[in-house]
Amino acid sequence: MLTARKEAFALGVFEGKSLSDAYRDAFPQAARWKTTTVHRRASDMIRDAQVVARLEEIKKQAIENSQITADMIVRELARVAFANKKQLVSWGPDGIVLRDSDELTDGEAAAVAEVSETTGRYTQSVRIKTHDKVKALDLLGRYAGLFVDKKQLLGADGSPVDPNFSRPVQIVIEGGPADPQSRDDQGGGSGE
Repeated sequence: MLTARKEAFALGVFEGKSLSDAYRDAFPQAARWKTTTVHRRASDMIRDAQVVARLEEIKKQAIENSQITADMIVRELARVAFANKKQLVSWGPDGIVLRDSDELTDGEAAAVAEVSETTGRYTQSVRIKTHDKVKALDLLGRYAGLFVDKKQLLGADGSPVDPNFSRPVQIVIEGGPADPQSRDDQGGGSGE
């Protein structure tokens, strides 16, 4: 059974608080503790199996409540990934012209992260910033299985290495003996 304090901690973390702040909110007496103690206890708490399970439950419930689907996420990423800046702005020898926001489709507007205008005494500038296209492409590629974060050890002949195979390894350090004590005597050790 999850205690009220663990529940408060999990909710604090879900709301975006730092682990330490969530811990202090859940355990008010921690406000009098050393920062290192709070950090350590918060770090332990976030690994607690009940807290981990509760956080997953809260996240799942939030997604269900917001009715977000994988299809919606993929569609929005695709809008950013395949946006063309020429849909937002035109440029040429006569200068730069931004399209009016009322003229943009929802798909075109989805690519825009920020629009700002700066007016100085003698200058005026307008800035349009789009979302990170490469990041959106990367996320879509990973979702589609095009990019896999997989590491495989290969033998000298290119075949997979048998993980059950082991053999002794000799480490050779060029320019000196492999004995750490000798290295300390030569000034190459850690000095401890």
